[in-house]
Amino acid sequence: MEIKSGVILEDVKPEDFLFGKLGDNEVKCPTGNWTPYLPKNEKQRQGFESMCCTNFSSTTAVEILMTRLIEENLISKDNLDWLKDNGYIDETGHINFSDRFDAIVSNTNPDYGNTLKAPAEAKHKYGLIPEKLLPWTDNKTDYFNRAKITPEMFALGLEFLKHFQINYEFVYPAQYSEALKVSPLAGACFAWPNPINGIYPRSTNQINHAIAIIKPPEIWNIMDSYEEFTKRLSNNYIFSGHSIRYVITEVKTNDMIVDESLLIKLYRLIFHRPLDAGATAHIGVEIDDLLSTLEKSGEWKFIDGVVKFIKLLKAPLQVFGKIFGKHNKLTNKNMERQLGQWWNSAADAEKLSTTIKGFFSLGVITAIVAILKLIGVNIGVDNFNELLDNIGGVIVAIAGAISALISLYGLIRRIFFKTAGLGAYKK
Repeated sequence: MEIKSGVILEDVKPEDFLFGKLGDNEVKCPTGNWTPYLPKNEKQRQGFESMCCTNFSSTTAVEILMTRLIEENLISKDNLDWLKDNGYIDETGHINFSDRFDAIVSNTNPDYGNTLKAPAEAKHKYGLIPEKLLPWTDNKTDYFNRAKITPEMFALGLEFLKHFQINYEFVYPAQYSEALKVSPLAGACFAWPNPINGIYPRSTNQINHAIAIIKPPEIWNIMDSYEEFTKRLSNNYIFSGHSIRYVITEVKTNDMIVDESLLIKLYRLIFHRPLDAGATAHIGVEIDDLLSTLEKSGEWKFIDGVVKFIKLLKAPLQVFGKIFGKHNKLTNKNMERQLGQWWNSAADAEKLSTTIKGFFSLGVITAIVAILKLIGVNIGVDNFNELLDNIGGVIVAIAGAISALISLYGLIRRIFFKTAGLGAYKK
């Protein structure tokens, strides 16, 4: 059977999340074999060729993940009841999403298909609805008619995201075996050379078809939207330059969910900047999960290192304030004013007011942060934090010694003025 190309190949973009970025890397299937959780077999060609392989393969990947959650009792009773009440679990007991809904909202072209990313982004934005609400139809024009999606269907898809968030990452071929321990993969390959003893041999023909990768070598296993639905591929079979790994996060009724407004505030308070393009992936997740992810980020580790460094500067800056006669500027009030300008938060300025003294201009802070960033890049954020901890005692000790010498110097000056008959010592 000849298969026209239904997958549009495109490069991974700088703003795309790569495997591991979302933080959900817990091993869920140690063998990487997802065949026990396979959903119902479905064809993308029935009366006409839909070119929807990217939709069928990606909904398969999500159905596999959802089936595992259900079968291993990892979904709360409230959310499981919601799935049942809204028809997501079909008469055979399988969870079954509408591939047609996914094809329409992801703008799959009936003549040449779609990218791997477009269906992933559509699931993230529009959610999924049950197969029975928008099933297969033998009329091609009708199949892709967006008007067939009612407002109630759109609303149900969005409601699905209030119960199960869908995010995704890009995975490169060298990572496939490891990534399969976490999730099945929505990928692409050439379809199909003639099998040899039931195994499809390596082919260098152009990649033209999207599939779900469900088992790593010695023999790759994939789930297809053409018969035979489960295929075995040689261990050196060629896949596309990346696949999509889906992350399904259950939202429980008692969880605090992050919306865009809260996310903007958190980024301003934690990172002191607006949201970037990738930050929107955090919308809809639980607040505890978001904070855990942010805490592991390199950006937060850098900021943490900056704060530690600034704390270490307290004693030396007091010393230099005495040396240059600026100690009168090292008042809590002045320090809080400077911190308020820098930190843009009165609450944070108050918390940090006892840790930083002697910053007379924002230029000093900017210069120190720039230097620290360079050092952090060169030696690594974790090592940088460790370095700060280790040198802290040394800096404080040196500052203490300098402070003692200054005190001694002041005492000597007072004695000298008095004994020399020069009158009272004036600073």
